[in-house]
Amino acid sequence: MRRRSLVALTALAALPSLALASCGSNGSGGDGTPAPTSQAGERYRDLLFDDITTTDGTIYTTTKDDRGAAEPLALDRYAPDGDTAKDRAAIIWMHGGGFSGGNRKDGDMVTLAKQFARRGYVTFSIDYRLLAGDCGAKPVVVECLRPLGAAVHDERAALDYVRAHAPEFGIDPDRIALGGESAGAIASIQTAGQPTSTPNPVAAVVSLSGGVPPSVTLKRTAAPMLFQNGTDDQVVPLAWPRANTRDLRAKGVTSRMYLQRGAAHVPRPADLTAFDRRARDFLLKTLHLGTS
Repeated sequence: MRRRSLVALTALAALPSLALASCGSNGSGGDGTPAPTSQAGERYRDLLFDDITTTDGTIYTTTKDDRGAAEPLALDRYAPDGDTAKDRAAIIWMHGGGFSGGNRKDGDMVTLAKQFARRGYVTFSIDYRLLAGDCGAKPVVVECLRPLGAAVHDERAALDYVRAHAPEFGIDPDRIALGGESAGAIASIQTAGQPTSTPNPVAAVVSLSGGVPPSVTLKRTAAPMLFQNGTDDQVVPLAWPRANTRDLRAKGVTSRMYLQRGAAHVPRPADLTAFDRRARDFLLKTLHLGTS
């Protein structure tokens, strides 16, 4: 959730693209297929692809808004341009905005979606229902979680859509991660932490400025999770991701937490760059990608 005044929440502001250098070692893709690229490096680790292809505005489900009217929800897909690899890893990104604002075009998620597509992933940025109303004016942040169930429902629908179209998209349905910022991170933690089926359809979660209240029970079948939070976050209490990390570890689930010193709820470019690097390394190890 975002900060507007003290605890008010706003949509994400667009940030400059991350300038991360490609490492220079030759190699094939993590799924065993060569990466068609003009740059040397390793799929999923390095920025192999100069260009990406964007498929905009695909409707992944139609649900109902708070008045009962039909509400179609869309996603954008990002894929490495010219890549013919199959069974690629994928990430579904979910924007922030306090469950009351934002959309799939918000800057941070688009930046990350494009960045990971350049590494060889197929990525998605999704819309979901925004039912929080005047949540931004409320002084108790937990009250803003009322629409969480709807957001989780929508994210699961997006996950089902991606899995159903995995052959068409060239995706391995067992290597789909969720990623999000703020409200989107909260929903992703809930989705992957309380799976509705076994095995868990989510392979991992990378959370930026997210966490769920300690009262939320994360299951032993939860997906591995990475948390990055700012020490000066006044919206999502640090007690939440700390408790989530302890809870997951106690249940034998891989969990990592990193603190950005002096960072508030809205990430600075340096915080986003750090998150990109940590998410890259976490997914490489957790999804068993690449050769490094």
